[in-house]
Amino acid sequence: MGQKKYKNHGKTSQATEISIFNLSKKTLDHNHLSVLQKGLKFIPVAKPKKFEMAIDLYKLQRTLYSNEVRKEETSTNVHVFPSRNKDIHTPNPSIKTFMQILRHEVNSMMSAQPFHRDNLSKDEHIALRDLMKDPIIIIQPADKGGAVVIQTYEDYKNEITRQLNDESTYLKLTFDPVSKFQKKIEKLIEEGLSHRYLDENTAKFLFVKHPKHPVKYNLPKIHKNLEHPPGRPIVSAKEGLIEPIAQFIDYNINKSIRKLPTCLRDTQHFIDKIRNIDLTDFGNIGYSKPLHNNTSERRH
Repeated sequence: MGQKKYKNHGKTSQATEISIFNLSKKTLDHNHLSVLQKGLKFIPVAKPKKFEMAIDLYKLQRTLYSNEVRKEETSTNVHVFPSRNKDIHTPNPSIKTFMQILRHEVNSMMSAQPFHRDNLSKDEHIALRDLMKDPIIIIQPADKGGAVVIQTYEDYKNEITRQLNDESTYLKLTFDPVSKFQKKIEKLIEEGLSHRYLDENTAKFLFVKHPKHPVKYNLPKIHKNLEHPPGRPIVSAKEGLIEPIAQFIDYNINKSIRKLPTCLRDTQHFIDKIRNIDLTDFGNIGYSKPLHNNTSERRH
């Protein structure tokens, strides 16, 4: 495997370069690399559409109303929870005024000229479309290190199949159990309503009439094997049967969890906790050497 250093001269807000590991047979030119160096969260500037913008503003308004409803709760009961099916109203006029001002500002910006400044060159746009439409490859973040990994779709599919064929970990189902679990959840919700543990809004929120099936995908562990990286399995249950239940539980126990002395909110909270610890008392502490910050490209 050869290694190729690549300096990012493109305009980007990222302070450090992103390592790119090409494990496929696809040849990446300067424009491909320039686009990938911007990271997988990079968003090309595009002219927004008024209808889509109106929908986004409406969703923002509903989110603000939902948060307002939660703040106004004075009871420790779990009865109140935002409904997904009905509009949420709040007596607070500040949100309505804010949204009116925001809509006015957005409409003004959309009418202004020049409308936007492109953050990709013409050649980079072509390279981006080429990467997106290539059915032979799949582009993902590495499991660790923040690198971008390009694999052949065949290799990616084979790794997922290998994992699913492991009968010590996975069991092949003879039927779809979603409807069975759905009936159990519906029965529990009805019991909650009958005992007044739940109100109508919460019950409607918790029950998913048409759930999506969970989707399994892998993130390549290039720190384990750079030639044929194993995949870290992740199951996405977004819009699935139990997603609203998880949100409901998180919402109701979040405040109590944060009060525990062992609770760590995020990385910064952890750093604040250990800031005044004298590490000399622990002797020598080993550390793992990070991946070098170069672009590595496998050549066939």
